[in-house]
Amino acid sequence: MVICIIIFGIILSKTKFGRSVYAIGGSMEAARLAGLNPKRIITTCYVMMGILCSIGGIIFAARMNSGQPAANVNLEFDAITAVILGGVSFIGGVGNMGGTILGIILIQSFNTGLTMVNVPSFWQFVAKGGLLLFALATDYLRKQKRERDLLAASMKNL
Repeated sequence: MVICIIIFGIILSKTKFGRSVYAIGGSMEAARLAGLNPKRIITTCYVMMGILCSIGGIIFAARMNSGQPAANVNLEFDAITAVILGGVSFIGGVGNMGGTILGIILIQSFNTGLTMVNVPSFWQFVAKGGLLLFALATDYLRKQKRERDLLAASMKNL
């Protein structure tokens, strides 16, 4: 996992492909008009995601010594919450691996803390939902601030 985080952190921050992914996340139409092929880049991202998910499934099945299709139910909820807490915009085009790692640590600490204080599983889902709402509200406020700052900068240049 650490090797994948390092490799994809470098890819996203230092390569043309990584900048293309951010550009498509910001605006697919603008990226297309800039000469990128959004369908090819999105397909490449899905293929990479499929490969990494299959590797994760193989590792999980090996650790469990069996294939349990319902063993990781609702982990996508934790993944979405973690990346949004880490600063990745829900709308797209903004984020980095450092923030994602921080979000993963925060959500895992939150889950572990809820388990250690014996919070019932139903209320754990409610608490995680509240954390997701907090993360989305924070993302919205960050987006509003970025737009205000861009508007102020453009007005300053006139």
